[in-house]
This record gives sequence, structure tokens and C-alpha cells, in this order.
Amino acid sequence: METAQGKETLNRSSTPDRLFREGLRPVRRARRRHLGPEVGTPHPYRLCPLRGSGFVLDPAGKSQCPRNGGLLPVLEESAGTAAVQRRQCLKRNKALPDIHGIGVAVLDGHESHASYRRHCSGCLKRSIKTEQGDRTQYYHRQVTLLLVPDAPAGRPPLRLLLDHEPQREGEDEVAAALRLLSRVIPAYPRAFDLVLADGLYATAPFFNFLLAHRKHGLAVLKDERRNLFQDVAGLFDYLPPQPGSYGSRQCLWWDFPDRISWPQVDAPVRVVRSLETYSVRRQLDGTRY
Repeated sequence: METAQGKETLNRSSTPDRLFREGLRPVRRARRRHLGPEVGTPHPYRLCPLRGSGFVLDPAGKSQCPRNGGLLPVLEESAGTAAVQRRQCLKRNKALPDIHGIGVAVLDGHESHASYRRHCSGCLKRSIKTEQGDRTQYYHRQVTLLLVPDAPAGRPPLRLLLDHEPQREGEDEVAAALRLLSRVIPAYPRAFDLVLADGLYATAPFFNFLLAHRKHGLAVLKDERRNLFQDVAGLFDYLPPQPGSYGSRQCLWWDFPDRISWPQVDAPVRVVRSLETYSVRRQLDGTRY
């Protein structure tokens, strides 16, 4: 039983905590209305209910409950709208500070589940070699965009999932990411300035898309066959690095701005190299090397 004193304590709680709880309420109400997390603009295929997933969408735009197979209509109002309002409310109350004045979002692909038996029209397929021979495995893979703000004073940082996009059959992860960004950027025009990604996204279409939407991109450059990689690799021995540290690691940093060795990108690019030295403790005997 909640007393009046308990309610008064709840109302006097700190702003980020109270705001975070209030920001979650519209999402919970929206999920109860829609009966499923995949709401908003229906995908042209459905997500299969594997490993305890909640509700799925069929090609007709219905919300299907995997427990009883019943179909329920998806309402016009989406939980995505509630998520936008939650982010705006958190930002307005200074619960999502930028990192050195830059809004950062992380883009990455994740595989949610796989099965050899259960599948749907939206499943991806691959051949797995087993002792009994090759078997077809069905799986789902999606690209997620996570907002990574700085930590408020005296509190741990929040991690806010902006949206996700399933990868379709016959396309790569970058194509799904571009489709995701084309939907997220209009919904969150000022939520982030910089998109972080791994080496898979170091492609000209990805960077040109971000430039067209006035966003910055940061990806890992690890393909030694690229002209850009060979261009900066030849300068490592001639330009002195800048020493620094990151935590307990000793670092040497090289910075090469305004490189034009990637003509497919519509603007000059900047390459930063970090050479880090750190010790590792052996798990067997506890010695460091």
C-alpha cells in the first residue's frame, strides 16, 4: 500500500529519474494499445516469433500473436511517436547531454535469433555444415541505432534505442542501415551529429548519405587495399605522432585531415590512427605481459 508520504517522496525525486519514468509511460501505454513492439509503418513482411519474441507483423499489416495465432489491427498512432516524445522530454530536462558538444549515435547489426525449423517470409537463410550434412538455418538480423549521450553530473549515462530495421533477403547490412537512417533522421533531426560504425560501413554510399543529411560519420578503416589506407600508411614514418593516454593505455595518435584519396566520397575525409600499448594479465598464472 502506498502512503501519502510515499507519493510525496516520489514527486520530489530528482529530475532525470522522474523524467525517465515519465518518458517510459507513453511507450508502455502504446505497447498495450498495439499489442506488440513492431508498430508504426508496417514492414512488407512479418517477423517470425522465435525464442520468446512478442508479436509479429504479417504482410497485411496486422499484429499477430504467436500464442493463439489471432490477428489484431495496428492503430495509426505508433509507439515510435511516444519514443520521440520521450527523447525530447529527456533532452529538455538535460538527461541526455552531448559528448563535448557532439550528439553521438552508434549503428550496428545484430542477429536476434535462429532456427532450423521455424521460419517466415521475412527470414534470412544460410547453409550450415553439420555431421549430418548441410542444413538450412533461418535467422533474423536487424540494424539498430543507439543514442550514446554523455553521463549527467553524478549519474550513469543513459543508452536510448532510437529505432531498428530488419535486414531483408538479398541485401547487405549497409542497405538496411541506410533505410533505417532515412526514417530516423526526419524523426530525430537534432538527436545526433555523428554516427559511429564498424569497418563494414566504410563505403562511399554510406558517407555520401550522411553528408547529404548534414551528418558526420566515423568508421573503422581496415581494408589495406584501399587507396586511402595506402595513402596514410605511407605517412606514418614521416610525421611524428602525438603522445597521449586513454585510461591505463599509452597511446600514439596520428591525424591526417583533408585527404582526397577517396574520390567516390563527395568531400575530403579525415583519417586518425591510434597505436595503443597496454598490459594483459594471464588468467593461468596471473603474470602480466
